[in-house]
Amino acid sequence: MESKSVNSKPQENLPKTKDQSPKTNENLSKNERQKIEKRIVKIEEEIAVSEENLKKLTLQMSNSEIVANQNEFQNLTKQYQQTEKSIQNLYSEWEELLEKLN
Repeated sequence: MESKSVNSKPQENLPKTKDQSPKTNENLSKNERQKIEKRIVKIEEEIAVSEENLKKLTLQMSNSEIVANQNEFQNLTKQYQQTEKSIQNLYSEWEELLEKLN
C-alpha cells in the first residue's frame, strides 16, 4: 500500500472531474471491479422494477375512480414522483460506475 504524503499537492485535494476519475479501469483491483459490476447489475434490476412500478402507477392514476378521489390521487402522484426521483438517482449512480469501469 502506498502511504500518502502529508504535504500532497493542492491539485490532489480538489474534487475530481469526469476527465480526472479517481481510479481508471487500469487502477481497479479485481475485487473493486467485481463489486462495481455486481452493483451495476443490482442497479439495473432496481431500475427495471421501478419502471414497472411507474407503469402501474400511471395505470392507476388513469382510473376515473381514483381521479375522483383527491386524497388517493395525491398519494399516487407522490409515489410516482418519488419513484421517478429514485430512477434518476439510480441512473446517475449507474453512469458513474460505468465510467469507473471504462
